[in-house]
Amino acid sequence: MRWSVRDMLLWGFFALTVLLERAAQGGVGAPWPVVTAGLVALGVIVALRRSHPLAALYGAAALPLLQWAYVAVRPGPFSLAYVVALPVMSHLAGRRLPRDRPVLLSFVAVALLELALAVAVGTVEGSATRWVVAWFDLTLALVFLIMCPWLIGRYRRLQQELLRAGWERAGRLEREQGIIADRERLRERARIAQDMHDSLGHELSLIALRAGALEMAPDLAEHHRAAAGELRAGVASATERLREIIGVLREPHGVSEGPAVTLAPARETIADLIEQARTSGIPVELLDGGGDGGPLPDMAGHAVHRVVQECLTNAAKHAPGAEVTVRLVRSRDETVVTVVNGPPPDGSPHAPGSGLGLVGLRERVRLAGGSLRARPRDGGFEVLARLPHTAPARSPGDGAAGSDSAYGLARARGQVRRGLVTALMVPLSIAASLAIALAGYYLYTTENSVLDPARFDRLRVGQARSSIDLPPVEMIDAPVGSGPAPPPGASCRYYRSDDNPLGVGDVYRLCFSGGRLAAKDVITPADRIRRD
Repeated sequence: MRWSVRDMLLWGFFALTVLLERAAQGGVGAPWPVVTAGLVALGVIVALRRSHPLAALYGAAALPLLQWAYVAVRPGPFSLAYVVALPVMSHLAGRRLPRDRPVLLSFVAVALLELALAVAVGTVEGSATRWVVAWFDLTLALVFLIMCPWLIGRYRRLQQELLRAGWERAGRLEREQGIIADRERLRERARIAQDMHDSLGHELSLIALRAGALEMAPDLAEHHRAAAGELRAGVASATERLREIIGVLREPHGVSEGPAVTLAPARETIADLIEQARTSGIPVELLDGGGDGGPLPDMAGHAVHRVVQECLTNAAKHAPGAEVTVRLVRSRDETVVTVVNGPPPDGSPHAPGSGLGLVGLRERVRLAGGSLRARPRDGGFEVLARLPHTAPARSPGDGAAGSDSAYGLARARGQVRRGLVTALMVPLSIAASLAIALAGYYLYTTENSVLDPARFDRLRVGQARSSIDLPPVEMIDAPVGSGPAPPPGASCRYYRSDDNPLGVGDVYRLCFSGGRLAAKDVITPADRIRRD
């Protein structure tokens, strides 16, 4: 793990926070060896933040818990400096973790563990009310110390992915513009070739015809007749060479990435193509579902042949040795061809391509009136083409909006929008849910923590606790510290004298020691005001 300048600055910030707080605590703070161990732990967390962001987040969450446990064993001030690392590491985890589920599951597990701990401690001590309130407070702290920074970091990561997708789309559009320009140049070359064939071929044919007539003239000298024959043969040879040149201009082999593909498969069937691939060493399986569609129309048949041919070429190029499955399903109205290749045997892709093969394939399917979908699948790749047997009329610009780059950019934009809504709504929803739950619990305790004044008056000091019928729960906002001092070693319980949720009148305090009532006191609102 190599440290960068940012790592050093981040660790220095954490260390400075810890040292300043320790200096402010003076002699009551933690011993310096404990502080040094905390600084070392912070250094390990900072070192893990790039390669293992989730482990760094767990470490940052464990530091306050260890500090809490240490303070419980050795009473002293709680150091808040270690809490500073928690939102920072949570934010960095949101920016670096591609998956959201581990963090969400961790947050739910911590919240449930805290609830179970609160209920267990409250059950042991005989009063779960204050521990449940503490759980609400701690869960809110987790929302704003872990969840909110993580959501903000996640939103930043989605923003960067959107920016990257935009640049990738811009690069793809530039390449597509280059392809369009090359296509136009090829069309112009084809037109030039046709003009040459029509004009020069016609002129050469006339020259050959006149030379043949001259050669057959009866009054022509013998040496002139031989010259006319040589002229006719030369014109015929020039015509043949012109035909060859025109063929080169019409089918240039050096423009595209692979050899030129003719329009028709020249009586080659899909089975023949699969057999050729097997002979070349590609493990390919053909699943022909048949159907009642009969022979395919020329346009659909050529497109199906081209899809299978291009997919086999791509599989051999990008995933050599991977198994390939070709599935054909024909119906009365359309043919569906699916080509799936698995991951390469060694686990790493080979020969990264430019994506132009799929662009040309998509155009071929579009011209046939169909649709094509290409996507990664289980470590490999899947291409699915739907080709109608009757192709509708289309304009040259149709299908541009359905390109892979446009789909990826739209998906990235949707993720960023959802990320922004999530970053705002999830913390607010959790806080609102906790507030509603706390309000409901407050109403429940208000209703069930009322000790009837007549029953309170009948209680006597020294009475056995088992003989006293107490309310189910304590009041949620007990005025601990108000009123007379409780007996030493006694455990006190607080109950309301009425069930008014908008205010609290007199509070009854019952203190027990050794299983008997040791003291009973009435804490008035004036006593609580004096305490405050």
